[in-house]
Amino acid sequence: MGRVTRREWIWAVGMSALIVAASMLPYLAGYLAQAADWRFGSALLDRVDYSSHLAKMWQGYRGEWRYRLLFTPEPHEGAYLQTFYIALGHLARLGGLGLPLTYQLARLAFAFLMLLVVYRFIAHFAAPVQVRRVAFLLALAASGLGWLTEALAPTPAGGISPMDFWLLDGFTYLAVLTSPHFCAAIGLLLGIFLLLLHRSEGPTLRDGVLASLASLALGFIHPYTLLLADLVPALY
Repeated sequence: MGRVTRREWIWAVGMSALIVAASMLPYLAGYLAQAADWRFGSALLDRVDYSSHLAKMWQGYRGEWRYRLLFTPEPHEGAYLQTFYIALGHLARLGGLGLPLTYQLARLAFAFLMLLVVYRFIAHFAAPVQVRRVAFLLALAASGLGWLTEALAPTPAGGISPMDFWLLDGFTYLAVLTSPHFCAAIGLLLGIFLLLLHRSEGPTLRDGVLASLASLALGFIHPYTLLLADLVPALY
């Protein structure tokens, strides 16, 4: 695995903190634009999903662990699903914090950790420090050429715009900007790959156990990503 010097880590930590801090600016603008008859709802690109996540957190805030669908009249006991946001609801209650604030704090924390894992993942494959830094900046700031197609042929009303404007878990900065569970899932996924690639002769028992535990956590946070966590190493 490529070695990362202390100086590199200082740069990566500083750049990650800068990117995470920049992600707070749209939220700050929203709060500053509030008026007596208009309130900012703390959502940017994912208003429907954000409201759904708060509903899950509210169940945890009430002390529940089983996830229940709140949008059906049929009675049911619930299941141990969506535990990431339910756990955040428990943290909000224990910390005496509001649900939106807890959500944003989780987003900032997991985004920062994810970016550090991204740098470590890049360092495994790229040796020159300058290459690592450029790759890191591209990974966390680049999106695609959707802006070009929008400039030349704007999406009509009701149409589907390029995915780099809305596929939150497909582009790193959109995940940083909106979703703590996407950040946690991406970080865990890359962490699993790093553990399995830790030694050229293959992972040790310790690496395998840690990768399995990370996969278990990934299953609770973002189950769809398990396809990548299992299939990519199998093919490799």
